[in-house]
Amino acid sequence: MASTEELLKSALEQNQMLLKQLNELMVQNKLLSEQIAYLSHKMYGSHSEKLTPAGQTSLFTEPEQTGFQSEEPEVVSGDQVKTRKPKRKRTEIIGSNLPVQEEVFRRLSDKCEHGHQLDTVGKHFVGEEVRMIPGRLYVAKMYQETYKCPECEKADGDSHMYQAPAPKPLIAHSIASASLVSEVVYQKYVLGTPLYRQMGYWKNQGLALSDKTMANWMILCAQTVQPVYNLLHEYLVHEQFLQGDETPYRKQCSTGRLDKTI
Repeated sequence: MASTEELLKSALEQNQMLLKQLNELMVQNKLLSEQIAYLSHKMYGSHSEKLTPAGQTSLFTEPEQTGFQSEEPEVVSGDQVKTRKPKRKRTEIIGSNLPVQEEVFRRLSDKCEHGHQLDTVGKHFVGEEVRMIPGRLYVAKMYQETYKCPECEKADGDSHMYQAPAPKPLIAHSIASASLVSEVVYQKYVLGTPLYRQMGYWKNQGLALSDKTMANWMILCAQTVQPVYNLLHEYLVHEQFLQGDETPYRKQCSTGRLDKTI
């Protein structure tokens, strides 16, 4: 029969084992509770349609450099000194490919206050600024000049008519031009502006386009460049490695409701 000391030792060992199991269960319970809270928030919490890729910094964390910011170091607390980011040079802001147009301001009178003729000796640089001319639309009415040969008509009595060659339209019997369709595509796929929102923009420009019309333009133009796409696809499938972003997203209709995931 086991002694009292042996029974006490066995009870202590069993107690330690139970305490260890209890601690493990408490940790597991905490992890499961955190997972349930996270999943509940994802499923029932408020959502936003804004997509912020991982690792992307904010576009508005730094103020615009207007030239009036102080370049003095900023004291945070104690001996810590937070130096400001050096101001970018103007040559780093303005692209070298932008055209430059000089403007010279001249006096209304070329006489001095005593009535003498003034001679130009130079010009003083005042400053520079970047200006923008908004895109404008215009209607291009295209005609083919028609010709006739009077000598041939005298020879056989028949009319000999000729016309100058004309370029083939991008889309037959349509007002769409390459520049117009490219702007629609740019606004949709580069700027992320849906077609139904572009309707208001084009209406303000004097062109009443529907979203269906613009969609048909892009479909027809896509069919036009399909051979180029096929050629690029042939080169693509012969590569050893391919990378792509297959993240799904939901498309929003003009009615405001979310449509199917694409």
